[in-house]
Amino acid sequence: MPACPEGITVRRKKVPCGALFMALLVSVSFGACGPPEDLREWRPEDHGQPRSNELDRSRVPDRSATQATSPEERRARAARTLWRVTCASCHGHQGQGDGPSRMPGGVTMPDMSSAEWQAGITDEAMMQVIREGRGMMPGFAERLAPNAMTQLVVHIRTLGQ
Repeated sequence: MPACPEGITVRRKKVPCGALFMALLVSVSFGACGPPEDLREWRPEDHGQPRSNELDRSRVPDRSATQATSPEERRARAARTLWRVTCASCHGHQGQGDGPSRMPGGVTMPDMSSAEWQAGITDEAMMQVIREGRGMMPGFAERLAPNAMTQLVVHIRTLGQ
């Protein structure tokens, strides 16, 4: 760490470094911030979660069917949830490339719900894109387990039905 110079010139006057540091510390500690107006105990609602009227309901799992009847149904529900959380912000909830976070500047994404797109791509190719990424889409190999990526492919196939 470099040593503090003997002083710093402020408005044509040489001020010792220690004095500047102390002034900064005091202003941050007391003057600039000031004491909090209302001191109270922390409550769970202070955690910063959105209010129920601010939630994007399309990204919340469906709780009406909490008891899946089969392992396939549980996997399908998990894949839908994974899609909503990981993919839908760009690709849209129905895979039509119309998500709210899609790339700006006229970058178009495929309509994964179209029969033409579905017929033009293999499951292996989809898996590779999810794993390694393509264009502006990042790869998810470090973030998703292989079975999760496989279930996403299965879910993407349902978008075309």
